[in-house]
Order: sequence, then structure tokens, then C-alpha cells
Amino acid sequence: MAGFLCVATIRSSVAFFGMFFLLTVTFFLLAIGYYKGEDVGLIKAGGYLGLITALLAWYNGMAGLWNTGNSYITLPLGQFPWAVKGRPHIGRPPRK
Repeated sequence: MAGFLCVATIRSSVAFFGMFFLLTVTFFLLAIGYYKGEDVGLIKAGGYLGLITALLAWYNGMAGLWNTGNSYITLPLGQFPWAVKGRPHIGRPPRK
């Protein structure tokens, strides 16, 4: 499921795509670690990568809350060159 979400966010921000990419790698490491007879090294690597994924998820959440419509603080999310350039309507009143 995380792999499908990773592919679905390819036109989104770099931070959002990175979060789902790391989540997919985390699940793979944990699954391989358990299938190899509880390989402690792979399971620990998956756990640490899961912690990094959680920090990136918190960053994405804060970036969603701290936009120009809600706060004076904004966090950069990064933009893929092939993605639709930004969302200029967020945080601004609609045009009349």
C-alpha cells in the first residue's frame, strides 16, 4: 500500500514523496528482516528508518499547518520540475 501511495505522490512535493518512499523502504526492510529468520540488523535498520520517516511525516504535517493562510512561518516542501508549479490559491483569498 505504501508503494502505491509513493507512486501517487510523484507529482506532489518532494517532502511528501520522500515520506512515502522512506515508508515503503521501511516496510521492505522490516519484512525482509522477519522473513530471514528475525535478522536483527535488518529489523533495527527498518526501525531507525521508520523513526526518520516519522520525523518527515511531522515535518509534512507542520508544513501543511504553517502555510501563509494560517501562520507567518512557512516550511519549504520542494517542488519536482515536472509537477504543477505550486498552488497559488492556498492562503490567498479567491479572485473575484
